Amino acid sequence: MATGNGLKLVGRLGGGEAHVSEYFVPASDSTALYVGDVVEKTNTMDTANRVPIITRAATGDIILGVIVGFRPDASLPFTGHYRAASTARYVLVCDDPDAIYEVQEDADGGAISAANVGESINVDMIVGTGSVYTGFSGTMADSSSVAATAEDFKILGVVRQPDNAAAQSGGAKLLVKIVAPALNATDSDS
Repeated sequence: MATGNGLKLVGRLGGGEAHVSEYFVPASDSTALYVGDVVEKTNTMDTANRVPIITRAATGDIILGVIVGFRPDASLPFTGHYRAASTARYVLVCDDPDAIYEVQEDADGGAISAANVGESINVDMIVGTGSVYTGFSGTMADSSSVAATAEDFKILGVVRQPDNAAAQSGGAKLLVKIVAPALNATDSDS
């Protein structure tokens, strides 16, 4: 059985550093957030610091990016590695349209085969519950949603490790890119 740890930033198309920006999640948002969660903008601003407000994205939403960390907050000593539900928090998000992430596929309904890895093959996400112990998201790639149509992520390849391969029963770790990131509305990767 595959276990998700969210999306992990591993690089950027064309090389260089991936862009990370600060966003805000107000206390009115009752969803806990973790490193590796996929987020979307709400089209509102934090009026105190003029920072855009975000919330966790669902399958099919216009994705802004992926949480890579949280601004330190001395008033939250035991939740520094995630954002507890209904807690105001500044969040660091990789919002770079060319960012590459590692994500585990769920292998539910069949694992992603080697033939599904390549040009014009996309996959949706499954939003899972994160861990308050590790601070990591539970989001995974949905192996049963593999398609050539526009889904949440474009499959770029398989993580090259001796214990990882496409079509493995435990769920392969894939390299993906967000298909239509919010900061790049003209993305034609689908």
